[in-house]
Amino acid sequence: MSKAEQATQKPNRVTLMSQARDLFAAQLLRWKNGDFKSEKRPYGAFRKTLIGQFQKQLDVTVPSAATMFNNLRKQALADDPDLVLQRDPKIAKVKSTRGPGRPRATEQEAANTETEAA
Repeated sequence: MSKAEQATQKPNRVTLMSQARDLFAAQLLRWKNGDFKSEKRPYGAFRKTLIGQFQKQLDVTVPSAATMFNNLRKQALADDPDLVLQRDPKIAKVKSTRGPGRPRATEQEAANTETEAA
């Protein structure tokens, strides 16, 4: 095959990334419709579903599928700035006022323990 023939065939070639883009677009519609809201961790379920599809249908490894997902996610966020594709923010824990270890005994409790030990 000459280089001219190869050049004419390249646009018709289906790459793994173009197939991944199609899978991502289908799942992104489901995400926008709220199909993943019933899950405990919606973003995790979305990501797991897509990476699983990439592995099964495109026959790629987990790191390769994760890279595809991350690249497609960045592209989708750049195309639509209103899109939210991330984990829910963690709820801040209320800091305890008590220090580490057991609380100090008051002077009276310390005196009582000394008399009992004797």
